[in-house]
Amino acid sequence: MKKLKFWSKSNSLKILKRFSNQGINVPIFATFQNNNLKNNIDKYLKNIAQKFKKGKIIIRSSAIDEDQINISNAGKYNSSVCNIKNKKDLTRGLIFVLQKLKSPKDEVIFQKYISNPQVSGVIFTRDINTNAPYYVINYDKSGLTDLITSGKKHISQKTLNILKNAKKIPSKFEKLIKVVKKIEHIFKEDRLDIEFAIKNNKVFIF
Repeated sequence: MKKLKFWSKSNSLKILKRFSNQGINVPIFATFQNNNLKNNIDKYLKNIAQKFKKGKIIIRSSAIDEDQINISNAGKYNSSVCNIKNKKDLTRGLIFVLQKLKSPKDEVIFQKYISNPQVSGVIFTRDINTNAPYYVINYDKSGLTDLITSGKKHISQKTLNILKNAKKIPSKFEKLIKVVKKIEHIFKEDRLDIEFAIKNNKVFIF
């Protein structure tokens, strides 16, 4: 299998969605380009409301300078959790996310919101400072899936380092590490940062 190219966060999610039969759970999502959304917000929000029907969604950025192999830019862009039935809430959330996107090629991701997970955060597949072979998990138990990636600090945030060839892994992260190893294999890349949540012993990838 050839090495897959990292174009954007949304492109990575589209690739991973194809591997749902391998236990990689990507919540339902839709993506649209920045310039299309800005030109016709009402039209696209109507499409989103029809796709998701009910519940909450999270609106997130997928900028062209975000989440590349050598660039993360974590916390640079906005995200917003919205009620799909509330048009004012959706419009406010979308405008909040759009305001930091500069390129017409930037995209916006609309994704099902996983509420009240037991754990959420970001896992790095190498130490970001030394490139040492560790899984570095920045995680949080507050129940908010975007707290770590927002760049905000909270007393509930923790960091765990796990040597890549470690034989013993904390039980609450065993499934996460298993899923992340599959993602490394899919992309043929061992320097990744992956947003995740764990709820009812199921790992979700964002």
